[in-house]
Amino acid sequence: MSKRRELDALHERIDGKSLRRAFDRASGKAPMHILNAWATAGRVALGQIPVDAKENEIVAIPKLLGLIAVRKRIVTIGAIGCQKEIARTIIGGGGDDLLRVKDNRPALARRMRDFFLDAEKDGFPGKHWEYTEETDGDHGRVEVRRVWACEDINWFQDRSLWAELKTVVFRRSTREVINGKTSEELHIYITNRPAQDVVRLARAARERWVLAMAFDEDQSRARKDNSPINLAAIRRT
Repeated sequence: MSKRRELDALHERIDGKSLRRAFDRASGKAPMHILNAWATAGRVALGQIPVDAKENEIVAIPKLLGLIAVRKRIVTIGAIGCQKEIARTIIGGGGDDLLRVKDNRPALARRMRDFFLDAEKDGFPGKHWEYTEETDGDHGRVEVRRVWACEDINWFQDRSLWAELKTVVFRRSTREVINGKTSEELHIYITNRPAQDVVRLARAARERWVLAMAFDEDQSRARKDNSPINLAAIRRT
């Protein structure tokens, strides 16, 4: 197994997906939302559970984590999963976490963004920073992904409350399309992995859920009885 493939084999992604057109106005039935566990190396769905209309993903994520093996895997979750209890669940199961920090935690996101921008302005001083870069392009676009990881987190508020928190990760993606238009995004993560694992962390942060493109799942109108969850399981298989 190549080193790249080996890194992928140690990664699992938790992601929510709404079946946007699986609704029924006449009966007041809302679109179904499904939480998925995805093994990135084999492109295999490990599990899925529907999210009850009275719940949200924060409640459902620990339930799904209880159905899959996370030991010795990096588990990535979007911003809604950036919760102390979810981090403890992953670490307690023998896994590693990579949790995205976004504006649902505004104070933390702002503090981390300022920390990164200050370090960038100063040329990333000291020996705390690890770095990797990847470039690819197709269909008239070129994307450059630069990822920095840093273990200097003494400034991180309440860091002792996050299970084994060790590193902050920053991914800046710059995309240029054929007409010369450029866009840029900065994504922020926290993890219990060491900064020297920056290549593995960068790959884990890049993985995306592709059901909407591969199966046009958003256009599915199946909504009778259990058909939405059953057909979703078939698509993942």
